[in-house]
Amino acid sequence: MLVLAIIGQVKLRAVRAAGLMAQDPLPPTLVRDGISASRIADVTAIPRQTVRRKLALLQQRGWVEQLPDNSWTLRHRDGIAGARVDLAEVDQRAIDRVARLFTDLETLVNRPL
Repeated sequence: MLVLAIIGQVKLRAVRAAGLMAQDPLPPTLVRDGISASRIADVTAIPRQTVRRKLALLQQRGWVEQLPDNSWTLRHRDGIAGARVDLAEVDQRAIDRVARLFTDLETLVNRPL
């Protein structure tokens, strides 16, 4: 998940920069859309070979793709990140779990001594 989060952060930065440049009358500068496996390893302190294995698994799932410059970016299906589609059920289970925890804690806090 950490590798995916780093790639997502780079993509988000690129999207935000592109939006700002669209409003700027100056010619846009090149904004990187991807990040290299080596840079991911450096940022996360995960060994490079492990990062490469994780990227291969994320690519098999359709969550990331390798760009022509060998950097990595999020992969989209019909305009939606592949990981988001696949993790939607996990997100809903997490929301349900937090709701149950909140209800249980509220019951404990409101119980008379």
